[in-house]
Amino acid sequence: MNDILSRISGIVDAAAGTPGFLEAVFGEHLGEARSGRMPVVVFGAGGLGREMNDTLRKHGIAAVAFCDNGPGKAGTRVDELPVISFADLRAHHRDSLVVIAALRHRDSIARQLREAGFPDAHIRCQDDTADFIYMYATVGTQALFQIHEAQCRPRTCLERFIDDQALIADAHDLLDDEKSKKLLIAKLALMASAGNFSLFSDFIRNFSEPYRDFGLTGYEGTPEDHYYFNSDVLAPENDEIYVDVGAYDGDTIVTFAEACRARGITWRKVIAFEPDTACHDRLLRTAAAYPEVHCQPLGVWSNTCRLRFLSSGTAVHDQAAAIASNGDVDIEVTSLDDFLAGERVTLIKADPGGNIIPEVLLGARETIRRHKPKLVIGAYHGVASIYALPIQIKALWPGYRIALRHNTLHLCDTDLYAVPEWAGEEERHEHT
Repeated sequence: MNDILSRISGIVDAAAGTPGFLEAVFGEHLGEARSGRMPVVVFGAGGLGREMNDTLRKHGIAAVAFCDNGPGKAGTRVDELPVISFADLRAHHRDSLVVIAALRHRDSIARQLREAGFPDAHIRCQDDTADFIYMYATVGTQALFQIHEAQCRPRTCLERFIDDQALIADAHDLLDDEKSKKLLIAKLALMASAGNFSLFSDFIRNFSEPYRDFGLTGYEGTPEDHYYFNSDVLAPENDEIYVDVGAYDGDTIVTFAEACRARGITWRKVIAFEPDTACHDRLLRTAAAYPEVHCQPLGVWSNTCRLRFLSSGTAVHDQAAAIASNGDVDIEVTSLDDFLAGERVTLIKADPGGNIIPEVLLGARETIRRHKPKLVIGAYHGVASIYALPIQIKALWPGYRIALRHNTLHLCDTDLYAVPEWAGEEERHEHT
């Protein structure tokens, strides 16, 4: 086992026996929650509450109800559970464990429960540990654990990494800064641990860019979209020609335009690819505000052809539409080399659904070698993406400087930046 894998394995071993997700949620009452001696009620029937309930269920805890203060919520059902009012909770569940699942109202709900006489130990997720519990419970975290585990079966992720240890060491050496190298080791250790809660909490605390800058609730919008164009590695430059692969509804076009405006620069053109019909319709509405945006209802692949596609109406959510053999429709796909036909581009963002980015890069090899555009690439769709993509990109143009940043609050959205030089590097040189 080489040095990098030894470090990964050592982190996993050291984390064994640390409190897990359920211990973090229920503390000393975990036994009662598991046995059903103390019923579990999830307070908050919104998106986070549903994610919490789903993750508790996957870990063997069956909640009996949701509670919600929202008007019209009581008396409905969410995910086959009844939604009860606070009056019902107070009357019938004083001895239950109440798991708060509300980002912005956690403190007020905890205060409401204490004032109603609920024992403090029965009010769960009321301190800062809840930040990490919430992010662990999100679909962005749980789905990625499941996807990566499925990609490794019948082996474990750790066994896959041991097999790939030479590639991991090569990728580690190609990364341009210590932050990226530490992030690589920390994320692989987390995946190798089968989702250890302590390692997850450490990863978000140490590497999540939005958690560092904004906390859990301080950023309005999708943080990854912001950090594509506002990082310590990459910033838009004047006269950009930007290609957006997986443009969704145009959200990243808006953040790109805002980043350019904030820097007092102008951009020349955006070419946005989005093959999903429903998302493309929304993309067109967004793009109407920007005459320099050219929308293409195409997928991007290693060559021009037709492929099966899982549409947003069939996928688990609308951002999960993807090229897939089990898709429900056929779509036209193109390679960037074929579509651009030598046209100059300066920036490519590629974060489409599915594990297709190696194919996207393969179909852009001549564009990358000729024009050397800045790249922002999703490095999380495949279990090997975080170490395979740096090697693939360096092979396309060895002059790239490569960094990794984690641009969200859950486990997805670790992104790779490949740039000829880092943002602000000329200015830094002037002061050294």
